[in-house]
Amino acid sequence: MFKSLVKLLLAATLAVSSASAYYQKVSLSAKAKNKVVGVRVSDVISYLGNIVPSLYEVNKEILDNPENYIKGGKIQEVHNLYFDAIPRKSGNNVLLDLRAMVRYKNGGVQFQTMQVRYNTATPKNLYVTGNLYSIDETDFEFETSLVSRKLIAYDRANNTKMIFPLGVGSFDEGVLSGQTSLLTPRFKTAWLDKRVNMYSRKKPRYFKKKPFIRILTSQNVADGWTGIGFHAQPNLDKFVRAFDSHGCMRMELQDLYLLYHLVDKGPRQSLPITVNYRTSDLSDHPFPKQNKPYQRVVNGGNKSNPKWILDRDDLIMVSKNWKSEAPVNELVDYAADHYNEMINYSIAELRDERREEKKDACSEQHLDDLDRDDFLSDRDYEKAYKKAKKAYDKCMKKGKKKKTIRDRLYKWWVHG
Repeated sequence: MFKSLVKLLLAATLAVSSASAYYQKVSLSAKAKNKVVGVRVSDVISYLGNIVPSLYEVNKEILDNPENYIKGGKIQEVHNLYFDAIPRKSGNNVLLDLRAMVRYKNGGVQFQTMQVRYNTATPKNLYVTGNLYSIDETDFEFETSLVSRKLIAYDRANNTKMIFPLGVGSFDEGVLSGQTSLLTPRFKTAWLDKRVNMYSRKKPRYFKKKPFIRILTSQNVADGWTGIGFHAQPNLDKFVRAFDSHGCMRMELQDLYLLYHLVDKGPRQSLPITVNYRTSDLSDHPFPKQNKPYQRVVNGGNKSNPKWILDRDDLIMVSKNWKSEAPVNELVDYAADHYNEMINYSIAELRDERREEKKDACSEQHLDDLDRDDFLSDRDYEKAYKKAKKAYDKCMKKGKKKKTIRDRLYKWWVHG
């Protein structure tokens, strides 16, 4: 009897292990093309539906009872359960190649490959196999496409990737840079670094004490500091995959925490990242993109003499264009288009540049023509100089917006 039972169990195991040879990739709709591999299972369900039968039930079963399927100890959170490959099917049997990023109650972060088999008649009866490995064994790097509004996290050491939707910078249609570009700078060489990886950013208040993952242009923090990073939608408003920020890149909250832990718990101090308009990797995320309306820099001057203006946060003022779609085809990746080589979107630098231009103009109008030789005495010259200086000071104040009490209170509350 015992030998018969062993033979039956062995036969069943062999049948299950060899069955994968008969599984075929499922056919995906045009809507789902390139939008499954690397994407969180719950996101696929939300935006593409059940691409295989009973996918919702299977995902819920794993996430509701993670310790039944994921090894390694007491689980704090499953940060990501995502597709490693297109699902396969054989009759009523389904085979899913998944991978999970898991944070444990002891503070550790691990990944587990998961081959999930089930029959559509009994989707909660899962047969799961897989291997566990530590985040210390990973080798992540990141690539961002601003046009596609996506961040791709590659782990070359373990042959996997994760894809996340982004909200990115507003359009600059020639007001700041003289060409069509985005307020999000491009980075040919940059890093995400543990030393500037913030778990809770308190100021300005619209960060709502959520993570801020800063981008460095050098592994020397002092030399590579930028004001650009990844954060949640301001004030935790509903996430939109649009062109609407002042330069930073916005993420859904669950993705932002995942990115924070990738940087914080990873084996290296710095992880490389590139930010370009486009990437050759066609992988995408199914979260819908918004091209209309889109935000663009407000032109306070005119077409021939454009001028930027500041909002009450002392950021470049932008407004929504409801009439047309975002001109993404005008965005061109140039070899020299790098944060350190193109216009620096630091407001302080822009303000200094604007002030110098105004000083030159006012000085040319009121002071530059004053010459001591044109006056009979020093007294006459000093009198003329005082009059010209008064006109110069008035010129410098012209157009300067006076801060209201309401603006001052807002700035104190939001920015501290």
